[in-house]
Amino acid sequence: MSLPPMECIYFTEDSVKELKNSNSNFRFPSPAPILRFLYELCFTMVRGALPYQKCKVALEAVEFLDCGPDEDVGSYFADIVTQMAQDLTMLGEYRSRLIKLEFNVDYMANVFGIMFKDSLLDMCSFRELLESMLGKMAGGICTGSIEIFQERCDEEFLWESEMIKIKAADLKSKEVRVNTRLLYQQTKFNLLREESEGYAKLVTLLCQVPEASTGNASAATVGIIKSLIGHFDLDPNRVFDIVLECFELQLDNSVFVDLIPIFPKSHASQILGFKFQYFQRIEISTPVPDGLYKLTALLVKKEFIDIDSIMLVETGYRWLLLASGLYSHLLPKDEDAFEHYNAFSAKRLDEQANKIGKINLAATGKDLMDDEKQGDVTVDLFAALDLETMAVAERSSELANNQTLGLLMGFLAVDDWFHAHQLLERLSPLNPVEHIQICNGIFRLIEKAIFSAHKLVCGTQISTAGVFSGSGADLETGTSSLKSFIDLPKELFEMLASAGPYLYRDTLLLQKTSRVLRAYYLCALELVRDGDGAFSSHSVTVGDRNPRLHLKDARLRIEEALGTCLLPSLQLIPANPAVGQEIWELMSLLPYEVRYRLYGEWEKDDERFPMLLAARQTARLDTRRILKRLAKENLKQLGRMVAKLAHANPMTVLRTIVHQIEAYRDMIAPVVDAFKYLTQLEYDILEYVVIERLAQAGREKLKDDGLNLSDWLQSLASFWGHLYESFSPSYSFDLLISMGCSTQFAAADYFLEKLVTGAGCSAPGRFGLLIGSSACLSRVHLYGGKNKSDILEWGMLMYFGNKESGVKVPINGTQGLFQYLVNQLKKGNGIELVLLQELIQQMANVQYTENMTEDQLDAMAGSDTLRYQATSFGITRNNKALIKSTNRLRDSLLPKDEPKLAIPLLLLIAQHRSVVVIQANVPYIKMVCEQFDRCHGTLLQYVDFLCSAVTPTSTYAMLIPTLDELVHQYHLDPEVAFLIYRPVMRLFRCQNTPSSFWPLECNEAAYPATAEKELESSDLSTTLILDLGSSCKPISWLNLLDTVKTMLPPKAWNSLSPDLYATFWGLTLYDLYVPRNRYESEIAKLHAALKALEELSDNSSSAIAKRKKIKKEFKSL
Repeated sequence: MSLPPMECIYFTEDSVKELKNSNSNFRFPSPAPILRFLYELCFTMVRGALPYQKCKVALEAVEFLDCGPDEDVGSYFADIVTQMAQDLTMLGEYRSRLIKLEFNVDYMANVFGIMFKDSLLDMCSFRELLESMLGKMAGGICTGSIEIFQERCDEEFLWESEMIKIKAADLKSKEVRVNTRLLYQQTKFNLLREESEGYAKLVTLLCQVPEASTGNASAATVGIIKSLIGHFDLDPNRVFDIVLECFELQLDNSVFVDLIPIFPKSHASQILGFKFQYFQRIEISTPVPDGLYKLTALLVKKEFIDIDSIMLVETGYRWLLLASGLYSHLLPKDEDAFEHYNAFSAKRLDEQANKIGKINLAATGKDLMDDEKQGDVTVDLFAALDLETMAVAERSSELANNQTLGLLMGFLAVDDWFHAHQLLERLSPLNPVEHIQICNGIFRLIEKAIFSAHKLVCGTQISTAGVFSGSGADLETGTSSLKSFIDLPKELFEMLASAGPYLYRDTLLLQKTSRVLRAYYLCALELVRDGDGAFSSHSVTVGDRNPRLHLKDARLRIEEALGTCLLPSLQLIPANPAVGQEIWELMSLLPYEVRYRLYGEWEKDDERFPMLLAARQTARLDTRRILKRLAKENLKQLGRMVAKLAHANPMTVLRTIVHQIEAYRDMIAPVVDAFKYLTQLEYDILEYVVIERLAQAGREKLKDDGLNLSDWLQSLASFWGHLYESFSPSYSFDLLISMGCSTQFAAADYFLEKLVTGAGCSAPGRFGLLIGSSACLSRVHLYGGKNKSDILEWGMLMYFGNKESGVKVPINGTQGLFQYLVNQLKKGNGIELVLLQELIQQMANVQYTENMTEDQLDAMAGSDTLRYQATSFGITRNNKALIKSTNRLRDSLLPKDEPKLAIPLLLLIAQHRSVVVIQANVPYIKMVCEQFDRCHGTLLQYVDFLCSAVTPTSTYAMLIPTLDELVHQYHLDPEVAFLIYRPVMRLFRCQNTPSSFWPLECNEAAYPATAEKELESSDLSTTLILDLGSSCKPISWLNLLDTVKTMLPPKAWNSLSPDLYATFWGLTLYDLYVPRNRYESEIAKLHAALKALEELSDNSSSAIAKRKKIKKEFKSL
């Protein structure tokens, strides 16, 4: 090698010139470091630029910054010579000077003598001092003191300077042999001299080691083993092998943990690797023992296998094992295993999953007719599970032959989730969780992770049930008397993600996990709302995160758990609505946007899990078969079958049903009747499916004529209206039937079994007993009674959280659908308003009919009662079902917690009515008129619904904006603004007579009709005021007229007064015209109906009670 050229700082051309001239007055300009100065001095002399005799002059002309001990001078000189000697490209002349510089002691004395305090010593004395100084370091230059140069200089330079007696090549060979003997040669024990007695004593000692040993006992055992090795000349590696063999048989013995460190860590991986290689031999048919896998996993967990170097190479568990030398011993290799599994998985998809539902073109007509027999309608809920069982049985040999999977089971067995998780990620292409043994290991860790949290949840629910007083307050609020903070580790969610859909194998664990996750999220919400004070009985620790970040992390983790584990697992559980209810209790805490995103991602990754694909295809096939035969006669039987399918695969079944309804409108009635068995989760999924179909691109929502709605859109709107008019999710005896309870007594037995075993209890926040035994039975007798009827009633209370077994529990309504309509109206699309029309028509009986008879048109000018009689089509006004459905629709538009969409939807419809004429992208004016009429009809229908559903009128007045805001802020047309504001105008009252309202009573009561007291309309206007309470600013009639003046140009008020304009739009047709003939006709009909009732000859008690009820209704009319 060659050294880079040196740039001299002190020995410049001028300095060297002054030194050659022996200028006694010359001094170096600045103090110099001693090592740098000496190096430049030697370098200058070796090049021949400065004679040897001028060294003393140079040393006298410099002042050193640092001058260490005397011993450093010799080391400096040796380092300088060694550094220069490495330059192999140095000229021969320079190299000879370097050898002379290193070998001539007299010359060294001349160079360094001036650097010492005793610089007046003669040359002979200084030479002795220099040799003594160099001898203190590692030997000097004199004979017998050259070790320092032999350590630092290379062989060639030492041979040239005659410091060694052998040639450089021979010295290199000798160095290699010595290093090999010292560093790489393994000490071979004479196996013939090893005595078997030593191994016998060693095995006896290791087999008699007590499990519960103290530190002193462990130290004594280590000493005995060392003594045996020395006394009997035992091979340490063989001793280590025996220790590992005994440790494998006694994994619970902690003494072996203290024995392992006395052996080299690097040997452990090799010994274990040879053990694995032994079982890879063809002649060995015995599988690898489980103890060997556990032993290996335990050594990795305890860090006895050295893994420190792994982080310098690459992260990841495989490289970790390569660094320890273990992974390379395991078979099969990852690439080979992945290739084999991919071929196996493709075969499963082709031969099993993809063949489900395919039509056999070679089948004869007789075979097809046999398949279509009416009596052969069955539901196969276990087809996917049977395919999965076959696949697991076929892969059972893989688990025995794949040592990597065995090591994974070892990690799970010793509770080492850190390494197990990394190995699971590495082996994810193999789908290792499909093996039951690996799956059970993950389940055990999940159970261990949620044990303490589930115990808190159980204690909270039992304590809540114990203090129940019958008021039902806790049922509504979901609060508990014992508040405990629950925080879950990150590893739990990693386990759930790794388990994936295979959590279906342990239904009880799935329910426990759902309850714990719900309590975890509720605690996070409570922490944000009330802070640490909400959990006074327990310490709250969320790390360095604030409560809001903790809530965000909790939501993300729960979303991941639902998407990767809980929802996919539900698809493989045959018809268990209790599990679906537990999952819904958790999902109901999330916003509908999050739920819909989870539904959208639910059916992805079919190729990874063929069993999920098989379950969906089986459910789709069975649903189509049932829908072909669904009729009014078999509705009860087939409706329950549909519910059973929907409990397991709600997304697939409901999507298939919606597709069929879009094509066949006649199926709406039987399907709606069959949906009474669905649960809350399935209703929520159904709403998502409807929105998904509405938002699907590439579908025309108008027919080719551009006027009429597409058949699929009309069918979908009609289905949605009929569905929510008829049913809401309920937990009645019908749902128990879908669970498999054929009678009331069977339902009681069902509840009793679930409550005693703790498998089907209610989720947190409601009453439920999560543990069984006599305590549970005592509470059954305490709250429900002793017979099965009481147990059934009490079970409904405990299980579903409502005393009345047939009461319907409303869900979040159609919040997502309304938000979709709002978004579409913002984009300028109003075709989907047909869904709102159907909902209002079916749920609130607010009809929008274009073709009306003369009698109906005449009745529309009457009061609300007459109008209702003309358009109710036989539905009584006080119908309980109608009132409930109307209230449900109102509550969906005006929820308590979620954003209220009633008024935004109203304003957007009104705005869309104004812009549809301008923005309609249609070729013909008739199409524009059709869209305008449809939007206007929806607006009239929606306003009528809000006025009738939102009571009293003052509540409606507080919801809508003021007239000025409707006109100027939201830019509504005057007629539309007055349509919305007309009911509010009825609330203007006279200040003199607060009981009189506008427009008639105020004028008649306050100012009698006398000529002396006639006042101008302006005087009357000053007395009218709208006062809605302290939350709203009072509005006077004059303020209203000021707003009216801004609606028309100023010239319009020359011939028209604002008071007349406001009165015209504020009055209704009933204020101007009374349809007397229509009233008389309806009264005559009622008298005729009463007379017909009195003439009935049926005098039974039921008939008499029915007649009394009808008479009471007629008289109220």
